[in-house]
Amino acid sequence: MQVASATSTFSMLFSSSMSVVQYYYLDRFPVPYASYFVLIATIAAFAGQHVVRKIIAILGRASIIIFILASTIFISAISLGT
Repeated sequence: MQVASATSTFSMLFSSSMSVVQYYYLDRFPVPYASYFVLIATIAAFAGQHVVRKIIAILGRASIIIFILASTIFISAISLGT
């Protein structure tokens, strides 16, 4: 299970990094703007992990992660429709 997770994480990181490099070489990558969003995304990721771990500790069930992901995808799909 850990090998599949590590492979998936590496693939996602590699493909997104290559997109960033391509945009940078095409001069379509505003570095200050991107740096700001990297900072915000990093803070949000750590805060999200902390909150989800607390919720899992309180409920005792890791299945809450599936509900969080499903809710995020549902809200994103609704937002794209408007």
